[in-house]
Amino acid sequence: MLYDSMVDSVALMVYDSKKRFFGYRDTFCKPIKLEKGDFVALFQICHEDVDILEKCRHMPIMLDVTLAKPIAVDFHLNANAALLQSTKMKPVQLQKGERAAIFCTSSFEDKLPKDSAPGHILLGTIKYGKKAETLTEDGTLGGQVMAYVTPKKNQKDSSFSGKETSSSGEKKSQAEQVC
Repeated sequence: MLYDSMVDSVALMVYDSKKRFFGYRDTFCKPIKLEKGDFVALFQICHEDVDILEKCRHMPIMLDVTLAKPIAVDFHLNANAALLQSTKMKPVQLQKGERAAIFCTSSFEDKLPKDSAPGHILLGTIKYGKKAETLTEDGTLGGQVMAYVTPKKNQKDSSFSGKETSSSGEKKSQAEQVC
């Protein structure tokens, strides 16, 4: 038994497209740096109970992939501006201890990597301040971690024209449909 784990052991083996062994990891997983190309990851779980192993059959795998280039995200001073993607936030100087709410644009699908799929999680750091003024104790620029879950692709619905016919035959606008 592996500490408090329900399984006896786990192993991850990575092979390249020519079936050459590339790397191995166990319970205490450290990153495996991969070059550009195709790889196969085999994940092995050991347990004496087949039912427990069956429950793990469709377990998702989490991969950390560095993007070729960063994604620039627009910020706004209020939620309405972010939703409508209108007035972008200009630099704001805050005094020590002062706070300000900022809102991120909710859709930037056009900036996502081409191979991103619904459910992919993009993690990054929002960095702020001028380097000389906001360095942390370890000498890095201050920031905040940001997570974005890739949504389903927008599908234009040709059946929706902005007007809907009620049971009495009259057309309703979008605002009337919501209310």
